[in-house]
Amino acid sequence: MDPSECLEKGLAAYRRGNFKKAFAMLSAETLIDDPTAQYLLGRMYYDGKGTRQSYELAIHLYKGAASKDCAAAMKSLGWMYEFGKGVPQSYEDAVRWYRRGAILGDASCQGYLGDMYQYGKGVRQSYYMAIIWYSLSAEQHNDYGLKKLGFMYRDGKGVEQSYERAADLFMMSAEQGNTDAMRGLGWMFETGKGVAQSYEEAVRWYRRGAILGNATCQCNLGYMYQYGKGVPQSDKAAVEWYRKSSDLGNENGKMRLGYMYRFGRGVPQSYRKALELFEEAAEKNNPDAMRNIGWMYESGKGVDVSYETAAGWYRRGAELGDASCMDSLGLLYLHGKGVPQSDKMAVEWFTRSAKNGNQYGQRDLGHMYESGKGVIRDLKEAVHWYQMSANQGNVTAKSRLGAMRRADQP
Repeated sequence: MDPSECLEKGLAAYRRGNFKKAFAMLSAETLIDDPTAQYLLGRMYYDGKGTRQSYELAIHLYKGAASKDCAAAMKSLGWMYEFGKGVPQSYEDAVRWYRRGAILGDASCQGYLGDMYQYGKGVRQSYYMAIIWYSLSAEQHNDYGLKKLGFMYRDGKGVEQSYERAADLFMMSAEQGNTDAMRGLGWMFETGKGVAQSYEEAVRWYRRGAILGNATCQCNLGYMYQYGKGVPQSDKAAVEWYRKSSDLGNENGKMRLGYMYRFGRGVPQSYRKALELFEEAAEKNNPDAMRNIGWMYESGKGVDVSYETAAGWYRRGAELGDASCMDSLGLLYLHGKGVPQSDKMAVEWFTRSAKNGNQYGQRDLGHMYESGKGVIRDLKEAVHWYQMSANQGNVTAKSRLGAMRRADQP
């Protein structure tokens, strides 16, 4: 059979999902040096479709195709080195292959090379270089490059922050079916960043991404149902989407579903199930889940009371920057529960919490200054922190401010 005809039939079989026929056609002797055939055979060995699974043979075939300037094979080789599939993990080798494909003009390689610069993998970290490669990818209307460039504009990394530009880029990417761009666009409509604020539009984009299997979109859509934003409030629908997100391993989906079990919203109340989900989320370093686990051990909900265990979970969350965990840990030090009693350590954790904007940390730090516990008594500082807390609606802080002002009156 003529090589071109053999390749055409092999490609047609591959597209139809008839991988056994595709493998037979593309393995023909006449195509032994054809880069397209080598690349697709590599794909089939990688996935175990039409033949046995073998990363080693996939790499061998990808390298053969790459030697003939097949950029798709270079992309696959870069990915395998980046994640250590069939080869020792090596960011440097990943960069080498992505760069070769990027220089040949492959938009996907350009986007992935941008990632390596953004996160400093195998190269010196550089937002500037990341922007260059993301931009080259985006100029070819690559959905990945558009999405990544959108996040850079949203966050102001390597470029002057522009929500409007980010929204435009997300839209172009989302219209090609990129679910991360749908997530980004949903967030922008939810918060009114770069677009007119609209919960309904946020829901529309979250739903599109959720239906396509994006776990974060599923979690965000659940949140919209839980609080009735852009949709009729429905705990049942919230639970449905949180569960889908959780089943895909999303830690926020697990945490939010655990929250619903904790309070019995949309599901029968169950501390045991809540704790199970919180622990799964905590394994992925979710500080909100750590705070909830700490609370359960502190209050004996679903478990025996253990202040020591509660302190351990609060500390883990605090070290990840969670201001609520910082305040909770400070309270344990203040009362000597699970940790040695220490006003000084309480002040330290309240201060960290307060400076991170937590109203409870601000309230509790105000109390320490008012009472002179762990710090030199300073009513001016007490008023400052009480006011910061009161500005966020804290009732106790408002009450203390009122009492202090009445005490100053003649």
